[in-house]
Amino acid sequence: MTLAEYLDATEYAARSLLDAIWHEQAEVETLSARVATLERRVQAEYATALAIIDGAETPDDVMLGVGRDFENYFGSDREWHGQRQELEVLRAAREARASALGALAGNLLQVAKQGLSMAFGEEANWPDGREVHSQTLKAVIRSARNQTLHWEEGQCRPATVQVFEGLAQDCGAPFADYNTSNLAMLVIALLGWRTYDNYVADMRRFS
Repeated sequence: MTLAEYLDATEYAARSLLDAIWHEQAEVETLSARVATLERRVQAEYATALAIIDGAETPDDVMLGVGRDFENYFGSDREWHGQRQELEVLRAAREARASALGALAGNLLQVAKQGLSMAFGEEANWPDGREVHSQTLKAVIRSARNQTLHWEEGQCRPATVQVFEGLAQDCGAPFADYNTSNLAMLVIALLGWRTYDNYVADMRRFS
């Protein structure tokens, strides 16, 4: 089977995986932005009320500050608290599903790795693909797929360690957690595989 034939045969699976992986991520990012904006506004209101009280020269000034504080609590602060609770629920849900999301990302890496194996045979025969900082795409796919399968053992293979140490130097400390966390999502984000078109364009370069 050629790589092009494999990509055609697995298009639906890859599209479905990518949709599932990024859907909840987008929801969390949107809600986080809303909460951060509201949190800044509430903190600014409290700071204004406190400044009025601290600088009060008359009882009326004190009551003005208290009124601002009271209005803030029963207005935007209550909205902020509600959204914070909503965010905490969503974060808890994401934490509970983190292993499932990691598995989805790992499955996409498995689909990519299997395509290279079917099209080119042994890993020594795989084309390098594009550069991913100091690594080749071939090495990143192979190592990330192996890492998502073996990280719980706490001792990744030397070839996997070499790639992730390189990524840690290139892209930051999170890539050094290869023995303690499933890094499949981190790798997919690094590769820019946010859509099927992104993914398949990278895969076609191997041809």
